[in-house]
Amino acid sequence: MSDKINNSDQEQHRISKVYLKGFSFRDKNQALRICVFELGNPLMQHKHIKSFTKAVNLFDSGLADPEFTRYFEVGSSKVETNYPKVLKAISITGTLDQGNRDHLIRFVPNLLIRQIRYRDFFLLKIFEHPNIRTKLYNEISIFHENPDESKKIWELVDTDLPAKEQLNLFSGEIWNHLMEVLSRFTFVILKANPNTSWFTSDNPVILEKRENEEAWILPPQSEIYFPMSREYLLFLYNHRVHSNNPLRKYPSDCVSVVSRELQHEIMWNRIRISAHRYIICGDDIGEIDLRTN
Repeated sequence: MSDKINNSDQEQHRISKVYLKGFSFRDKNQALRICVFELGNPLMQHKHIKSFTKAVNLFDSGLADPEFTRYFEVGSSKVETNYPKVLKAISITGTLDQGNRDHLIRFVPNLLIRQIRYRDFFLLKIFEHPNIRTKLYNEISIFHENPDESKKIWELVDTDLPAKEQLNLFSGEIWNHLMEVLSRFTFVILKANPNTSWFTSDNPVILEKRENEEAWILPPQSEIYFPMSREYLLFLYNHRVHSNNPLRKYPSDCVSVVSRELQHEIMWNRIRISAHRYIICGDDIGEIDLRTN
């Protein structure tokens, strides 16, 4: 790796600041803020995006070798710089070209690996159970261009290390695998109706249809919802697997205005209930019912 890595403590964000900008506004001091509803509290709060979901050394591997310590975080910083360009291109052209599709293939799984529900409640459990961990390695090896390289990285994962450190060390390999899987998915871009907007949560990448999740870290039948910004939501699916989801009727790789009924259903029955702790809005929408059942 050519980037120089600083081994001092680093503030890292669970949710990318670049992503949050798509739901932000500027306060009177020109600082970027988001409107946030915390589960259990129907009143809105304003949060600075520079401090929201921030923690020290959150994704560090814990290895002494500086080349590996922040491998995932350095890679994340490179990928997220292209995201505003993707949104701008979609807004201008109304389409998703191959270059911007490739950017999303890198960005979406990066956010997925970071978020609490997937990372802490699913991936972390894999590293806590050796038998499931072996399945993870076997799945990743399916698409790996260089299995020997993957094996070398896998061997660095000392089973005596705490599960969290094992996960941090192997996050780059999981990321690469998820990119390979998503490259086979179909992309649908749904624009919010006039005078409305999408909101998101602290689990912005929503996975559905994961009934056999112990067999796959991303099952082939998965359907994915990703609020890209206040204006756009990305829906991803595997066209090789049948589903009656009405969103599959929309054309791929171009912008479509979703029906009001479907927009409401996605926001309240997908995005809202996926939240771990926070609903994130681009606008002050007053009080909100945050009950999830």
